[in-house]
Amino acid sequence: AELTFGLVRLGHGNCMLPPTPAPSTHTVSPSLPPTPGPSSRPSLPPTPAPSGEPSLVPTFSPTGFNCSYDEAGNMDPTRYLAHLKPELKVASGSAFALAPTQIDDGAFASRRFGLLSSAAPASTFAFETYVAGTMVGAVGGGGQTLLREAERVSVVLKTPRAYWDSAAVEVAYQVRDAAGRSQVLLTGLSVKLTLTLGNGTSVNSTCGSTNSASGIGACAATIDPSWFSTGADASVKATVAVGYLAAGAATSDPVQVVLEKKPTFAGLTGAGMFMVLPQHPLVRGQSFSVPIFASTNGQALDIWLLSIAYDASVLEYRSSSTAALFNTAVVTHNAAEGTVLMSTNAVASGTESADVTGAQVAVATLDFKVKAAASYAAHSAALSFEVKDMVNEHNIKFVEGVAGLIRDRRGLGNATKALVEVREVGTA
Repeated sequence: AELTFGLVRLGHGNCMLPPTPAPSTHTVSPSLPPTPGPSSRPSLPPTPAPSGEPSLVPTFSPTGFNCSYDEAGNMDPTRYLAHLKPELKVASGSAFALAPTQIDDGAFASRRFGLLSSAAPASTFAFETYVAGTMVGAVGGGGQTLLREAERVSVVLKTPRAYWDSAAVEVAYQVRDAAGRSQVLLTGLSVKLTLTLGNGTSVNSTCGSTNSASGIGACAATIDPSWFSTGADASVKATVAVGYLAAGAATSDPVQVVLEKKPTFAGLTGAGMFMVLPQHPLVRGQSFSVPIFASTNGQALDIWLLSIAYDASVLEYRSSSTAALFNTAVVTHNAAEGTVLMSTNAVASGTESADVTGAQVAVATLDFKVKAAASYAAHSAALSFEVKDMVNEHNIKFVEGVAGLIRDRRGLGNATKALVEVREVGTA
């Protein structure tokens, strides 16, 4: 980029020197009496007498300071401004002088500057004027370098795998202009994330704002549960497009997101209970809930007693709650041993027999948190529980000492120990 900064000529007024006053035409009496005559004859003969009487008026008119005037009668210093040798300099910002300061016939001082684009877009610049090493006037001629439209976009996939119960896809993007600079024109800029399934089905999501300095932003979208297969893993293609005023400017290279297959579970063949764990990896410090359900095999469940064990090196027990169908359970927690005992004595008031009869009757919910020191690994025995008693409405025990079943991301219908996989943040 190149810029010419100019200084308009300055100054006006009267440049004529005042005339020398004429000598006085009258004589003045001396203030002192004359000195006595000489004491001796002069050594040289006297000079001849003047040839004539001196003139009483100046021989010539006073010399004028030769300058011109404008139509308003003001001084026009055009012809003298060049002698001041003004110099235009960069006051702030990045610019390179391409030529010395020039003064034209109209007393307009100017100087060409270039390489303004060597600074980052939207950088400010200004100029100042010096005469004899002293700055005159104020800093001026300022502006800023132009922002160009984004013409390239690159992406980094933050969630390379998605799960049916954790279906968010997150992508980080960065935009650049044609010269590769990340400071781009944001006015009118639109950024859109598109997820496309193998059969052509797609979903769009508007991305977050773009950082004005780094050009970085983030996009997120949630995959529809129907996109997950129960037979095998699937994949979707993620792309980010940027444009202005609905016109596409650039689209990123596609990145692949794996959709882990949705686990399936065999139903209980008799009376018993099962708990449901998150079917995706967890991270340190993450809290999660584990609901427990009963399969009554046609019986109306009235009383139950459970014993839950957890790996205290991986999980931290937080709390538990009883399903509204039953009276609040008595809870005994032993943190040292990593056990929780829960027992209820009856159904809650207003609960009907049909409400507590079925293949998936809500019993209780336990809340855990992954410990900050939990190792990054797949912990295959993080949770387990035993159904000590299930008693029907007639006070007949129909289950005793049965291992509770686990439903985790493995999709096994008869597991008795829960898998909890702990991964680092940023991995999937």
